[in-house]
Amino acid sequence: MIAAAFGAATVLGRGCQRSRSTEWVRSSLRATSRWREHPGYSAGVVVWIAVIFAVVGWDLNSFIHQAHDLPTLSYEIGRITRYAWGRAVVFALWLLAGSALVAGRRSRPTLHGREGRSRRW
Repeated sequence: MIAAAFGAATVLGRGCQRSRSTEWVRSSLRATSRWREHPGYSAGVVVWIAVIFAVVGWDLNSFIHQAHDLPTLSYEIGRITRYAWGRAVVFALWLLAGSALVAGRRSRPTLHGREGRSRRW
């Protein structure tokens, strides 16, 4: 099922991207090679990498030790979302985070100082 969905997305999405994947990889590498020019962007990348490693490390440690003293994150989230109010709070936080990510990109100045959607490096 996953392979079929991936194949369908590849076939149906062909030619729909703004740029080719190789161009996207090259621009990403250029942006990371000039990290000193954009310290805020670099700090955000470092924070997200740390968060991802912390979550993966926490879950791996929980699965390896199989101890109830150190539950997995899915167990903790399940304790909250088993109730209707918990699901509502998690959903509201998810919507809030998504709207902050979308709105945050719209009002920042671009690299050339103009307002509007910021350009990629």
